[in-house]
Amino acid sequence: LNPVLASAPDGGLSQSVYGTMVARFDGKAGAFAYLLFILLYIPCVSTMAAIRQEASRKLMWFSITWSFLVAYAAAVIFYQIATFSRHPYSSSFWITLLLSIVAFFIASLRYRGVTSGGAYALANS
Repeated sequence: LNPVLASAPDGGLSQSVYGTMVARFDGKAGAFAYLLFILLYIPCVSTMAAIRQEASRKLMWFSITWSFLVAYAAAVIFYQIATFSRHPYSSSFWITLLLSIVAFFIASLRYRGVTSGGAYALANS
């Protein structure tokens, strides 16, 4: 209610909140990976409804799956690169695995597009 108090510097409560955030997100790399995931993952419900209305239910589910896959892969790959020095073998495994999954997904889309007539067939089937 008081704009002067609202613009006052953060007190002890904020410091404990920041401490909790650092503990939960494993530092800046974890927090940034979380923000990256939130930025890229599934669009809002109204966007999904518009895709369903304009194209098809299959294309809507494809959009949800693709958005989630890209967001998860980007966040995990970023985090593993940022913390590579802590656990190089584990990080290498996760980076390789997720890049392989994304490459397989893209390759299967290209194959399906060639054999079934492309995005038009996906939207109208």
